[in-house]
Formats: sequence, C-alpha cells, structure tokens
Amino acid sequence: MSRNAVAEQRVLRLAIIGYWLVFWFLNVVDKIIISPTFLWAGKDRLAQFTNYFTSIGITGETVPLAVLAIVTALEVVALIFFVMAIIHYLRNDHASEHTAVFYGIITSLGIFTLFAVGDQIFGDRFELLEHSIYWVGLIITWFLYTSFCNGVKK
Repeated sequence: MSRNAVAEQRVLRLAIIGYWLVFWFLNVVDKIIISPTFLWAGKDRLAQFTNYFTSIGITGETVPLAVLAIVTALEVVALIFFVMAIIHYLRNDHASEHTAVFYGIITSLGIFTLFAVGDQIFGDRFELLEHSIYWVGLIITWFLYTSFCNGVKK
C-alpha cells in the first residue's frame, strides 16, 4: 500500500473517531445545559423522560431521573472510549486505538438499543426511527473504520 493511501486511511480513521467523540460530547452537554442559552438550544431531557413515564402510568420524577442518570453515565462511558481512541491515535498506538474504538462502538450500540426499546415502550416512532438509523450508522462506521486499518502495522 502506498504511503499516500496509508495517510488517507489515517485521516479517515481520525474523522470517524472525531465524529463520534464530538457526537457523545454534545450529547453529554445536552444533558447538562437543559434550557436555551447563547448558541445552544438545549432540551430538558428530565421533562421529556417524565412525560414518557407518565404516559405509561409512572408518575413523579424519581424513575425518570434515575433513568436519565443511567443514560448520561452510559453516554459518558462512550465519550471516554472515543477520547481514549483519539489519544491512542495521536500516539500511533493502533492496537489500543482499535480496541477503544471497538468498545466505543459497542457501548454506543448498547445505548441506541436501550433507546430503541424505550421508544417502543413509550410509542415514540420518530425517536425509534432516529435511534435505529444511528444503530445502523454505527455498524457501517465499524466496517468503514476496520477497512481503513488495512495499511496499519499491528
């Protein structure tokens, strides 16, 4: 494989890692900034979750708050894996980068699977479509990422 092709694949791996790192970072920020501010139109996820649970007969904020805390923790875990991936990428530690991306993808798939189950329970078909698209996108991401690892020495 030519040096140019290896460099191109390296840039594409960085783009994949960078995309999911920014994606999860902004999702975590969205859980922290719950109301619109300058350059941010946050969404009150607690209110959204409370409405979901109320629709199935669970009132109050205790259960929605617990679920939101779990979701946020999982999103932080996914973010950490992609932060680790970018650190290993910058250190040219391909094996560790590959492992971090794998666990980031697996964690992300788990998150979107949980969201899809919730979307079914709460009858939110639009969110189900959105989360299903992300799920498929993650599978495609993994295949693309691994195909861009061809010229990398292991």
